Order: sequence, then structure tokens, then C-alpha cells
Amino acid sequence: MDGLSFDERFEQWVARREAGESLPARDFFDDPGEAREAEQLLRDEANLRRVLGPDTVAFAEPSPLISGRFHCDWKKLLGRGGQGEVFEGEDTELGRTVAIKRPRTDRMSDELKARLVREARVIGRLEHPGLIPVYGGR
Repeated sequence: MDGLSFDERFEQWVARREAGESLPARDFFDDPGEAREAEQLLRDEANLRRVLGPDTVAFAEPSPLISGRFHCDWKKLLGRGGQGEVFEGEDTELGRTVAIKRPRTDRMSDELKARLVREARVIGRLEHPGLIPVYGGR
């Protein structure tokens, strides 16, 4: 769709739905896999809203991942667990310290990798004191 990323197309689709347009994902996305992913993102978001309450979740403005925004000191390991490692980093755009998680994708199935990406997309769109902000990923 005009060279737009999935996230950009998803935002357009959501905006049209929020404007009252009845538009199934299968009619908006050319790729059936992307249509399923978009529907799953909406279901995941609805589930989070049910758990956290509708008044406690606010959408963050979507922001593109800017190459070089985050600097990670791979020598400053903060923690390690079964699913990955967390390092200290810096958000060079805002001049603040951040935690950068590097998942252990070598130990993950393709299904688990897809779930991790899906969860990051959902949580990255939300703000709540009980959620750790997600600013980007790859």
C-alpha cells in the first residue's frame, strides 16, 4: 500500500474505524497475514483496556523509530533471565537513561517471536503507570 510500513497502515486503519467507518481488516490490508495481525492487535488492546480500566489507558502518539536514537552500552548488563538480557542505555534524543532489553531470540520459536513483536506493538501504543514504556524494537 503505497510503500507504507505496517504500523503506518495500521494507524490509518484504526483512524478510519475510530471515525465511524465500518472497515474490516481484510478489506483494508492487501496481505491476509497483516489483516490477521491488525485484528489481533485490536483484540490485545481491548484485553489490556479491560484489565487496566478504560480511564487509565491513554494512547501515546505514534513515533517512528529513529536510527541512532538509542545508544546502548553492551558492557552495562543490568540483568539476565530466561528470555533475555537488559542493558543500560541512553535515549540520545531526550537525554535520559533507558533500559534496553535484548530478547534471546535464539531460544524462541517463530510463534513466540511473533507474539513478542505483537505485544511490543500493543504496549508501545499505550501509557499507564503499570506498563513499562516501549519506544521501539527490531
